[in-house]
Amino acid sequence: MKLYFVRHGESVFNSKGLYPGSGQDPSNQLNLTGIIQAFSLANSISHALIFNTYVSPLDRCVSTAVIITGGVEIQKFNIDNRLVEYCRSKSHEGKYYEEYIHTPKYLAWKKNYKTTPTKKYYSDGESYDEFTKRLDSFMYMLKEKNEDALIVTHRDVIRYFLKTKEDIPNCGLFTLEVESKFLSQDDLQHI
Repeated sequence: MKLYFVRHGESVFNSKGLYPGSGQDPSNQLNLTGIIQAFSLANSISHALIFNTYVSPLDRCVSTAVIITGGVEIQKFNIDNRLVEYCRSKSHEGKYYEEYIHTPKYLAWKKNYKTTPTKKYYSDGESYDEFTKRLDSFMYMLKEKNEDALIVTHRDVIRYFLKTKEDIPNCGLFTLEVESKFLSQDDLQHI
């Protein structure tokens, strides 16, 4: 089974250096660069994947998916809430990174979120454990279906699945080949 991950095109918040987060802010749409990125990527996406497209419900992902699949109706996508970005804190959304990256709470989160995965550093966010469990649940569902799929989502989601800390560029396309044998929930912890 091959999974094709695409990060959404550049959004208004991305271009301004604002934290987009997991919220549905109506002002955080694709900007002109993001639209151009999506059209550019559209030529390299196999049209066979159009009917196996999973998309984060956030507008920047849905808009990217519509463009790269050639205008397929949104109803034909599998909109999946498990694909939203990691939500460490809703209070950071729409703020400049410099506004919060030097605060003690953020620095504690940055240093410890993977070593204490069940701890919530912000009451309005999710723990790293909650984030990974929802993504593992999504992968489990894909493994059961055992079909190639296009997944339009966010940077931290793609980083988790690819097991990388590298930057994920807007409209970057990444392929992950997964064995077709059925995996249990325990097996998913080792992907």
